[in-house]
Amino acid sequence: MPSGVYALHDPRDGTPLGTEHFTCAPGPAGWRYTADRRTPDGKSAGGVDLTIDALGRPVRLEVRTTDWWVRGGLDAGGTRWVRGDTDGRRAREGHAPGARGFTGTSPAHLVSLARLATAASGPPGGSDTPARRFRLVELTEPVLGPVTVERLLRPEAVETL
Repeated sequence: MPSGVYALHDPRDGTPLGTEHFTCAPGPAGWRYTADRRTPDGKSAGGVDLTIDALGRPVRLEVRTTDWWVRGGLDAGGTRWVRGDTDGRRAREGHAPGARGFTGTSPAHLVSLARLATAASGPPGGSDTPARRFRLVELTEPVLGPVTVERLLRPEAVETL
């Protein structure tokens, strides 16, 4: 079972944001990634638990920060989630019609999106592989605010280790 640590940095200025200690493996639904996040000084900063099917679609997602959580997945019409505070007083449901999955700061989302793009476009073939537009729900930190975004994805290559 692969496991390790990702160092997280602000994409704008490179400031260290902490680490994500992860474990991932294939499972009955497809693939599962779990991780605990830590601040630069080692304090708990939440976690990620993502299960995707063979096509890269989120079967189940839970993301936690110290004050907020989101749980969600796909339904027949798009992506659905519940977002709440850790006190449990402000839970709200949300739905993004036509959205195919989630994105955010966790490296788990990159693997999910790569699988989603490959399943939609076929095996990578370089510059002749078509790019596809995907509607996604981006979870913005630190409050995990859901924002519907569109991303253009094209698989470039696949490496098997």
